[in-house]
Amino acid sequence: MPIERVWWEQRLGDGSGKSCMVLVDQGTAGYPCKLQAGVTADDFYYRGLNTTGPTIDPFSIRLSSAFVTRFPGVNGLDISAARVDFAPGGVVPLHSHPG
Repeated sequence: MPIERVWWEQRLGDGSGKSCMVLVDQGTAGYPCKLQAGVTADDFYYRGLNTTGPTIDPFSIRLSSAFVTRFPGVNGLDISAARVDFAPGGVVPLHSHPG
């Protein structure tokens, strides 16, 4: 499995910052890190969850999601986010997200 480097900043109690590097196993579902030169502020801000739109039949819902391909700032954090808007009578069928 590929190994990649991930950088983060650790805040110390005295307010100084310390840059750290750690080797992280990318895993089978991992996404490669962006090169440091290509990282922008937009990688850490996502506008896709703040708007509503038309719902989809037959469930009468609208799903907006934020995951690593749309929101690169969450890469390596094992998180994503979603917003679900329900029309009157809207439902989300029973389902699972294994993995």
